[in-house]
Amino acid sequence: MIDISQIIRSAKKYDFNSLEKLLNEIKIPDLESTLKKINYHVNLVNQRSTSKSERISTFRNLLEKYYLEKDIQTNIFQNIKVIESLYNEILNDRNKILGEFKSHEILKTQFYLTHSLYNRILMHSDVIHKSISEGKYKFFENSINAKSEYFNGKDLSSHIEELSKVFYMNLIISSHENNWFNKQSLESIVPFELLTIEENESEIIEKAEISQHLFLNSGLWDITEDLDFRLRFFKNEIVIDEKKIIHTSQIWEDLGNYALIAKTRLERLIVQQTFEASIALYKIALLNEDDLNYLSIAALFENLYYIDITKDNELYKNLTINEWVKSLQALREISKTEGFTLINYDIFFKVLEKYGIPKSKNRIVLENFTFRSTSKDLYNTPILRFSNNHILVFPLTMFAPNIFTIISSIFSDNNLAIEDKGYDFEDYVFSFLKEQESKIENFNVTQPTFKNNDGEFQYDAIIEWENYIFIIECKNRSTPDTTAMSLKDFKEKSEKYINQLLRLRRGLLSYPKKHNISIKDKIIVPILLNSLPFSLDYTISDIYFLDFSSFSKFFRSKDIYMKSAFKGEVKNEKIIHSNWSSDKPCIEDFIRFIENPFHVSQLKSNIKKFTTTHTIGNYEISLDRKYIDLQSQEYEQLL
Repeated sequence: MIDISQIIRSAKKYDFNSLEKLLNEIKIPDLESTLKKINYHVNLVNQRSTSKSERISTFRNLLEKYYLEKDIQTNIFQNIKVIESLYNEILNDRNKILGEFKSHEILKTQFYLTHSLYNRILMHSDVIHKSISEGKYKFFENSINAKSEYFNGKDLSSHIEELSKVFYMNLIISSHENNWFNKQSLESIVPFELLTIEENESEIIEKAEISQHLFLNSGLWDITEDLDFRLRFFKNEIVIDEKKIIHTSQIWEDLGNYALIAKTRLERLIVQQTFEASIALYKIALLNEDDLNYLSIAALFENLYYIDITKDNELYKNLTINEWVKSLQALREISKTEGFTLINYDIFFKVLEKYGIPKSKNRIVLENFTFRSTSKDLYNTPILRFSNNHILVFPLTMFAPNIFTIISSIFSDNNLAIEDKGYDFEDYVFSFLKEQESKIENFNVTQPTFKNNDGEFQYDAIIEWENYIFIIECKNRSTPDTTAMSLKDFKEKSEKYINQLLRLRRGLLSYPKKHNISIKDKIIVPILLNSLPFSLDYTISDIYFLDFSSFSKFFRSKDIYMKSAFKGEVKNEKIIHSNWSSDKPCIEDFIRFIENPFHVSQLKSNIKKFTTTHTIGNYEISLDRKYIDLQSQEYEQLL
């Protein structure tokens, strides 16, 4: 019996001698699959030169030699070398781009450029919109990378995002190159001299052009990193054929399309929630922007996670969700009032106090939001520490922060699972379904629980409807984005949830005397019900993936309307879809819905595909990319 966990533990230490002993106990036919698991769980690629690089290379070479001696054919090692060569090529190109300049010199100019742009945004947001759309503000535009998909230079928020990304990439590289990262806290301590305003216009232009090239360079890094992860986590996702690298889109078809749909739906829900909050404030003549933001965020957590943030005392990195929200509101105020001016800690703490953050948590807030070597962007960690014991709240990312999205991202990055508190959601779903009993014929809802030698069986909800039994398992969990790492994490969590549901189905079938549900001649259908808007139009292991937003809409109303709003009033304009074939939902309607959820099918039909080609060294890379056409007539019908 192969103890794969022991093998992975040994491989993660890059200790080939101990690993070899374990591999020798494995039968030859099983060695290839074992290698795939090692590659999945253990990083065998050197992205850049680090203290571990030599250990990784030595370990990998010995592992490759071992498999060659066993005459096991595999392309894993060759693929790793290709990806590693791409990373090296990008780093070499970066050095060529910098030329005679050091990275911190470019960073100094980027401080100046971002400061200049920020001032323009504050004074003339309409003007900057126009200048970007006309191509007058030329830096960092018309660029493609793996994370932003595509930016055409006409969207101000996208422009801010891309400029912030350029700044982030150069900041993290400069911090590594100049040893700015504190060895204990991992926080970057930036020389305050970098905020000195440049006076030589020609040098500014030269460095700005270098920044543009660095941005394209960092985009290629994103592409390579995503290829790296796809090769590790998804079989047959990437094909390397001689000097060509082809992205096959297999995971897109399986999960990526639906992650894109979920992202779009979540964005729409956020906009809708903000709109509804603004209507409420309009009616009571309360137009304070902070109040609007707070109410809409609180409503989002209540409607999507079923948590009242004003009452919930659960700690996430030593802060409640409410304190996370209030902290980000405080950061936004500081960025608006102070801009690119460095402030001392006393000023920072006073603003936190204004937003109700206890003094005892001042340092916790500071630590949670400070930029460090593990930071992935300047949205989640917008506080920069400087060598004169002052800080800067990076104004661009805090100009109009999507607080809900930022908190969700922070929680996801730190494995802070709100879903562990999913009982409120379960209770809500059960109560909602019980309400339907009086409205629908032959519709019975129960919540059985029993124990036996196989452990405890708890059912969030069982629906008995005609000749069907639906097992409802509720989950509060984040939705994936379209990156390989996110899809991999989602897939792993889904496998865990699938096993839970399959166990519940076995319990229903195997122990009929333990519950009062008649299963004879019944069709049992397991449903994984998400609180966030993620649904599939296909089953995995005969399990349906649905979300409560579309699920509840099916039961609440026969028709889905196109809506309009004016002065705080929302009106139904016309019917765009009917959930039911008659005046009440029937089992056939429900089966039709779970097999093809309307909100999924409509957005899926508007997914567009395009291919981008990139050259890194001697390799030509073809990437399939997708987006939802928000301008299509079909999409407009959903508004």
